[in-house]
Amino acid sequence: MKVDTKSANPALISIYNNPTQVITLDANFLIPPNREALSVKAIPFNQFRTMWLDPIFNLFPALAIHEAVQNEVVSFQEKS
Repeated sequence: MKVDTKSANPALISIYNNPTQVITLDANFLIPPNREALSVKAIPFNQFRTMWLDPIFNLFPALAIHEAVQNEVVSFQEKS
């Protein structure tokens, strides 16, 4: 992969300049990592929410996710 370090990414600059704009997220951004197959203990959802989700949603209040993704995150939280 080629990474351009000489010019700024206009989309990223836009997010920094206006964090209240609607930003669409992929589901993977919201689901805690699970590395149990590699013998690494999973992060409890409450800890993941405190460390990752709450700060992101507080900093960027207009994040948009698909309803099915929201249902999956809620379902995952209920299982944890």
